[in-house]
Amino acid sequence: MGDFSMEDAVEKIYDTKTKDYFNEVLHCYFAGSYRSALVMLYTVVVCDLVYKLKELIELYDDNTSKSILKEIGELQTNSPTSPDWEKFLVDSIKSRTKLLEASDYQNIINLQKHRNLCAHPILDQNYVLYNPNKETAKAHKINILDGILTKPPILSKKIINEFVEDLASKKDILVDDDALRRYLYAKYLRNLIPEVENSLFRSLWKFVFKSVDVNCDDNRVINFRSLKLLFARRKSEYKELIRNEKAYYSSITPGIPTQFLIGLLKDEPNVFVLLEDNAKVLITAESENDIKLFCYAWFLSSDISEHIQKIREKICQSEVKIYKSEIDNLLEISDEFGKKEEVISLLAFYYGCSYDYDEADRRYELLRPYLNKLSDNDLIELIGAIDKNPQVLNRRNGPSTSREIKGICDDVLGCDFDYSEYYSFKYCLKK
Repeated sequence: MGDFSMEDAVEKIYDTKTKDYFNEVLHCYFAGSYRSALVMLYTVVVCDLVYKLKELIELYDDNTSKSILKEIGELQTNSPTSPDWEKFLVDSIKSRTKLLEASDYQNIINLQKHRNLCAHPILDQNYVLYNPNKETAKAHKINILDGILTKPPILSKKIINEFVEDLASKKDILVDDDALRRYLYAKYLRNLIPEVENSLFRSLWKFVFKSVDVNCDDNRVINFRSLKLLFARRKSEYKELIRNEKAYYSSITPGIPTQFLIGLLKDEPNVFVLLEDNAKVLITAESENDIKLFCYAWFLSSDISEHIQKIREKICQSEVKIYKSEIDNLLEISDEFGKKEEVISLLAFYYGCSYDYDEADRRYELLRPYLNKLSDNDLIELIGAIDKNPQVLNRRNGPSTSREIKGICDDVLGCDFDYSEYYSFKYCLKK
């Protein structure tokens, strides 16, 4: 990251006083006074940490922050000239709060060591004061700015409440996933340490897949979308979280919450195998009772081809309705495995099994965009199905749709294809 970018990043420093102090660091750095820059930078870090503790007290009445500041005050009173309170501050924040990641803590310790070399009159064998080079000063500046100064103080329990309340108030505005992603990142995610983000994910899982109170029902969609965006950021970490807490993540509620979980699993099928059997039984039962959910639940089959065959069987067994959203999802998934043609074949089969005039019209609109993608066998099977199904042939649109299909057949099967065994289909073409 270059100097220009660093100057620009100063605008993102959370506390206004810290921002003013950091400008002194930049002034020393650009003047080539790297020793002074590191001494000032360490002072800025200590001040910023104190400001964060004070804000936690002001915002949340946080007892841990109160205790740390009280103990620091006692150290300063007992030893007014000792700098020991500074290390106590950093160590206490690391061990007793969630303000610092391990890497940020280590960066402060490294800065402290160099600051001591710079600030104290320690001479080398040539009687020269230690003077850090530009690269060292720059590295410290980047680490402290990005890891500490630009981040607000956050308590996990408080941020969860603020997060869900904020989303609830904006659910009618953040209707686009890209807008939601940018909003969440700018306001929350870029400032969260992994431990706090994990707590947020855990809570959202409960609100979406477990809770059934009025508030959770009203906000389930926006919370679900947010949970999916969180999961997409750190998939491997969240899978490990689920694996390590199987009982918690498998304790789901039947009905709407489980249906939403199927909405996640259709995109993240590997999560299904991480759950315990009690969750798998509920998910399977919900899917079997609803063709829409079953279309999404391809993770219940050994592969996508087997799943498409199961859908065919359900179409044969009852008067089911499959809609464009389910078809689009099947097409997307099957395309990943090079099986898109099997879904297109399913569409032809679905149309041929139409059980009334209106349903035939609706199913034809699903098939129509893919007519020219049907194989020879698909077209022959489709003609045969139409020929035997009066609900397709005898409806008002029967002749026009059959002629459209015949046009595709002429292109694929050839104009000399023998239709003699499809008497009803041939007769329909003449109407």
